[in-house]
Amino acid sequence: MKKTIHATHAEGTPKNCYVHTAGTCSIPGYIRRISTAPATEGRLIFVKNGKLKIEQQNGDNITLKPGDLLIIKNKIKYLSSYDCEDYVVDFNGVTQKFSDMPLFSQQIIHLNLNSSTQEKLLVLFDSIINELQLMEFGYEFALNVKFEQILLLIYRAYYQENQITDNLNIAKIRPAILEMHNNYSQTMPLKYYAEKCNMSLSSFQHTFTKFMNITPIQYLNKIKLETAMFLLRESDLTVNEISNNLGFSDSAYFSNLFKKKYGLSPTSYREKYR
Repeated sequence: MKKTIHATHAEGTPKNCYVHTAGTCSIPGYIRRISTAPATEGRLIFVKNGKLKIEQQNGDNITLKPGDLLIIKNKIKYLSSYDCEDYVVDFNGVTQKFSDMPLFSQQIIHLNLNSSTQEKLLVLFDSIINELQLMEFGYEFALNVKFEQILLLIYRAYYQENQITDNLNIAKIRPAILEMHNNYSQTMPLKYYAEKCNMSLSSFQHTFTKFMNITPIQYLNKIKLETAMFLLRESDLTVNEISNNLGFSDSAYFSNLFKKKYGLSPTSYREKYR
C-alpha cells in the first residue's frame, strides 16, 4: 500500500521549552507508525482530515475524527491512520497557571472543536512548525507563547462547551428551585420536586447537588434559616411560632440547625441583632 509522509520535526530544543517536537503528517494508507514520544512527555494531536486511531500502552484505544483534539500524557503505543492529515506537538510540561486548571490536570483531554477554533489552531500549529524550522533568535520564547495560546484556546472551548451544559442542567432544576422559594414553609418529599422537573428522583438529586453544590434538602433549609433570621430581627413571633411557620415539626431541631449555621441559638441571635 502506497504511503506518503510529509512531516517536519526539530530535535534538541531546550529542556525548559514546552515544545519538544512538532509536525504535520499526511498518510493515505492504514498503518502509520509506532509512536516515539517518551512516556514522560505530553502529546497534543489535532486531526484536520480523515481518522486517526491511537492505541495506548495500557491497551485503551481512541479514534479521532476531523475537528478532534487530544492531549494525552500516557504512553502511546501505535498510531494508525485512515487517510489522515493531522498536527502533532510533543511537549515537556506546562506552567503552574495551566496545570492548576481542572482541564489540564486530566491524563487525557478529548475535545471536538468548532470551525472557528480549528482555524485559529491551524495558524498557531503552522507558526510553531515554522519557528522550529528556522530557529531564529528567541524562538524558544516564541514557542512557549504560541503553545500557551493553543492551551488557552483549548481551555476556552472546553469551558464554553461545559458552561452550555451547566446552563441546560440549571434550567432543568429551575422549577424545583422556584417551588422551594415560593413555598418554603411546606415540607414536601424530594420526589415532589423531582416530578416538578420531570426527572427521576435519583437524576434530580444528582443534578441538583452537582450544579448547586448543595443537596436539595440543604438548599431548602438554607432558605428557611435565612427567613428565620429576618423574622427573629423584625417580628414578635416566638421561636416556636417561627419554627412552625417554616415547616419544622420540631422546634429543637430548628434551633440546632440555626445554631450550627450561624453559631448562635435563635434566642441569642434575636437578643444580639434585634
